[in-house]
Amino acid sequence: MAARAMRHGYERRAERGRRIGSLRSGRRLSLSSRHARERPPDSVPQPLHAFCVELLEHHLSSETLDHADVVAAGERCLLDLGAQLVGLVGIAGARAVLDRALQLAAAELPYLQHVRPSGAQPGRVFGLRQGLRRLPPADVKHAIALIVAEWIWLLTHLVGSTLALRVLRDVWPRISEADLGEPAR
Repeated sequence: MAARAMRHGYERRAERGRRIGSLRSGRRLSLSSRHARERPPDSVPQPLHAFCVELLEHHLSSETLDHADVVAAGERCLLDLGAQLVGLVGIAGARAVLDRALQLAAAELPYLQHVRPSGAQPGRVFGLRQGLRRLPPADVKHAIALIVAEWIWLLTHLVGSTLALRVLRDVWPRISEADLGEPAR
């Protein structure tokens, strides 16, 4: 009986590892798996995506919508958020949440499927410029805003909206509960 219970527990842990990717074994959740393609039942709210688009526009250095400027602004947003999240969830935690955010964004926008978190710095990603190089600047802005919004949305579900909002306000003071899709208290 005890062996059966242990085996059942092991099978449950193994299934969980297959679903979210096992960090111990070094396996990664691939985009071809069923779970990576599925959207969570509660996807990124529109106000959060709109806030992220405004945030990118704020980081843009000029009024012109140049491809390189939009990507650079997006990279600054990701780096700012990554640096702030290290104090809350650690380097590995920030990277893991960013990796999942990238997978969810790639499920919606397939040209993001080769974008991955860098090991160097929380918030730095590989493949962003290459994945977005053929898109018009408006689509680039939408794609990067989606990545940032997914990252914030996952963080909100991980630590709760109150703590997430406190951390996010250190980076972007204008963010509110309404931007997170939460009803105002």
